[in-house]
Amino acid sequence: MLAFVCVTGSAESFAHLCLLQGILSHADNQTLSFMSSKNDRVDSLHSSCFCTSQSAVKHNVNDECRPVYFLLQLLPTIKQLCMSAKFKYHAFRLLELWIGRLKAIYQDSSVDVCLASDCLAAVENDLLELLSGHLDCSVDGVTELIGAMLDSVMQLDKLFHWHTSL
Repeated sequence: MLAFVCVTGSAESFAHLCLLQGILSHADNQTLSFMSSKNDRVDSLHSSCFCTSQSAVKHNVNDECRPVYFLLQLLPTIKQLCMSAKFKYHAFRLLELWIGRLKAIYQDSSVDVCLASDCLAAVENDLLELLSGHLDCSVDGVTELIGAMLDSVMQLDKLFHWHTSL
């Protein structure tokens, strides 16, 4: 059983941010692309499902977004960290690492990634919405990170479409 448990309110702690960074830095692509079965219970800060957009979260009640990939379960918590006032630069560095790991999984030929296009669109939309909402951030270095991440999201889009055209 896959479990990622976060205590409500803990998403703004630096220790939580460091834990997520450790997972993303040291887990291999097979672990990050691990898919839980429909019967596995996954607890996260927002009880997220595979799809992370607001409309997709509403469908979580019906379990339409299962199966769940471990890497994608981390996105709602990372987004919450980016939206908080604390550790904003570090949170966006974490998001940059997350995007890099998603790209790495898609580029890794040993990992079988078969994701529904509607869920991929939801992930891309969530990322673009978050990044565009922070383009005017006053924290030093964040706008530069956002520019690099927008480029990475465009590269992800190309990878998603390349994989679906095979």
